Amino acid sequence: MSLAPGRVAAETERALFAPSSQRGALLTRLRCDVRFQAAVLWFVASIGLWMSQPRIGVLDQDAYAYIVGAYSLQTGSGYRELVGEALNHWPPGYSWLLSLFSNPLAAAQLINYISFGCAVALTFLLGRRARWATVTAMCVALVLGAGFFKHLATNAAPDILTYAAFLTATYLLLTCSAASQFTALAIYAALIPVKLIATPFTPAAVLALLVTSRRTTLPQHRGLVAFGLATWSLALGGTLIFNYVTIGVLIPESHHVASMESVLSGLLLFPRSMLRDVVSFWAGSILTIEGVLLFAGILSAAVFALLTLRTNTSSDRFLLTLGLAVLVLSFGMSLARDFSTEARLLAYGPIVMLFGFHPVRGSQPGWVAYAIAACLVSLVESVAINRFGLNDERFAVLTRDVMAAGVPRHNVYTNFPKLMDVQQRVGTVGVESTAAIPRPQSTDVFLWFDVPWDDESARNLRRMDRPVDGWCPTWRLTGAALFERC
Repeated sequence: MSLAPGRVAAETERALFAPSSQRGALLTRLRCDVRFQAAVLWFVASIGLWMSQPRIGVLDQDAYAYIVGAYSLQTGSGYRELVGEALNHWPPGYSWLLSLFSNPLAAAQLINYISFGCAVALTFLLGRRARWATVTAMCVALVLGAGFFKHLATNAAPDILTYAAFLTATYLLLTCSAASQFTALAIYAALIPVKLIATPFTPAAVLALLVTSRRTTLPQHRGLVAFGLATWSLALGGTLIFNYVTIGVLIPESHHVASMESVLSGLLLFPRSMLRDVVSFWAGSILTIEGVLLFAGILSAAVFALLTLRTNTSSDRFLLTLGLAVLVLSFGMSLARDFSTEARLLAYGPIVMLFGFHPVRGSQPGWVAYAIAACLVSLVESVAINRFGLNDERFAVLTRDVMAAGVPRHNVYTNFPKLMDVQQRVGTVGVESTAAIPRPQSTDVFLWFDVPWDDESARNLRRMDRPVDGWCPTWRLTGAALFERC
C-alpha cells in the first residue's frame, strides 16, 4: 500500500536509522512508494499535456529541420531539406528516429509527450533521491513541468527527449549499482547524435565521479571511466564522421567560429534566459498588463522559494559538482563555436545543481505557492497563446485543399516558406516577392498565401499582393492561389 505523502520523509528517517534487520524491508517499501508516485505523476503529466495541446507545434527552424529531415530520410534522399540543402547543423538522431514512423509529426508528438511525462517524473525521483521531502520534490517537478518542460515538449524538436534521458541517466548514476551507472554513461553518450549539446555530459560525469570519490573507491571506477570515455568517443566520433562523409567537414560552417562578441553575448543571454524560461515563464509578451502581472507573480513566488535552499549533506557535493561541470563544459563549447547559451541548451547543469541544495524546514508553503502559481500561468497560457506554429489545424486543412487543387513538387516559390514542406512534403523556396526568384524558368510556379488570420502561427507569412506582371492564375482558394508564368 502506498504511503501518505506527508509520511514519506518520516519513513525515510526511520529506514535510515532502523536496525539492520529491518532496514532492508523499510527501504524497499519506501522505494516502491516513491516509484508509484512517480508513475502516477508521469501518467498525469503526459495526459494533461495532450489534453491542453492535442497537436504538437512546429514553432521554429529547429522543429522544421527535424521534421523535413525525417521526410527526406524516408525517401532515401539523405539528411536534407526537401529542396536539397544539407541539414547537418542539426545532428540526425532525432530525425532518424522520427523517420521510423509513417507520420513523423505524429511520432514527434508521441515521443515528446511521453518524454515530457518522464522528465517531470524523473525530476521528482531525483529530488527524492537527493532526500527532498515529497511535497517540495513534487513542487519542483510541477514548476518545471508547467513551464520549461512544457515549452520544450510542445515543439517538434528533441530537447525534451534529451532532458528526459539526461535526468534518467543522472538518477541512475546516483545509485550504487554498477549496472545502473554503466547504463547512465551509455545514455549520456547516446544523446550526442540527438543533440550536440550532450557532448559535455560524459566528461562531466567522469569528472564528478573522480572528484567526489574517496581514494579507496577510485580503483572501482576505472572500468566505469574507461567505458564512459569509450562510448563517448564512439558517439562523438560517429557524429563527426557522418558530417565529414555527407558535407565534407567535421563541424558544419553554420556553427560559426566563436568571437569575443559572441562569447560576451552568450554570457549575458544565459542568466536572462534562465530567468525568463526556467525560473519564471510566460510564452507571450511581458510588455502587456497581463504579461507583467503573470510574470511578476510567478517570479515573486520563485524568489521566495529559492531563498529557502541550503546545503547540508556530503552527497550534495556530487550533484553540485556534476551540475557545475556540465554547465562549465557546455559554456566551454561556446568558446570554440558560436553555440547559443539560452536555457533550452544549458539548463541541464543548473537543474542538477538545484538538488545539491535542500529547502530549510518550514519552507513547504513557499514551494507550494510557487507550484500553484506555475500551474495557473500554464493554464492561462494554454488558452491565450497559440503554440501550434506551422502545424496549426487551420494550415493542415488549407494545405490539403491546396494539394487537391494541384501543386507540382518542384520549382515552387512561395511567400509562406516551410508551410507546404511540413504539412504536405512539398519542397518550396521562400521569397519576398516574385522579383526575387532567381533564374526564372517557364516551369516556375508561385504559391501565394493570404490567410485570413493574423496570429503567432502565421509569423513566417510574408504579406504581399498577388503577383501580376508575367504571372497568370491557375486556381484560387480562400487563403491561397497558384500562379504560373504566362
